[in-house]
Amino acid sequence: MVDYKEEATINCILIPFFLHMYHCSKNVLFKAILLLREALTLYELLGLDNESMYETVEEEEQESKRKVLWLLVITERAHAIEYDAGVLLRNKIALPGPEDDRDPVVFSGFLSLVHLFVAAEGSLVGSGTDGGPTFSTELFSQLPQRLRDSLKLPSYSNGVQRTNICVTQQRMRMLVWQ
Repeated sequence: MVDYKEEATINCILIPFFLHMYHCSKNVLFKAILLLREALTLYELLGLDNESMYETVEEEEQESKRKVLWLLVITERAHAIEYDAGVLLRNKIALPGPEDDRDPVVFSGFLSLVHLFVAAEGSLVGSGTDGGPTFSTELFSQLPQRLRDSLKLPSYSNGVQRTNICVTQQRMRMLVWQ
């Protein structure tokens, strides 16, 4: 009922994102990837990938938009790693801190996942600037330590979050050794 492509807002970006998640769960991958790319394109068309867009927005709305961006970033990176796909979205927006969130327990787990993907940036997936991963002996030799250093398991995160973070870290390590 909503023409989210013509009247795009931050909430409208979530429509193709959640449809992407649905199609992933049904193993309809081509459609899922197209929907993820649609969400990424909407985000960029709204100019939300530029830090200057956040200067005129109230703090609560800023945090919400930043969270959506980082959710899109890690989802796109996970897809890029899993399916050897390209990366479009650049991660040049500041990440909000757990102290800025209404639920710092849940958000700290999310931040831990973001830190894992940032640690792998440019090696397992492209940095978004050149369209592909940067492979070098030095980068690969540093990656296991970067992944270990980035693993931040807050003591107050829940079991599901800790499991997700650890599994993601181990999958990234396995990719390094393949």
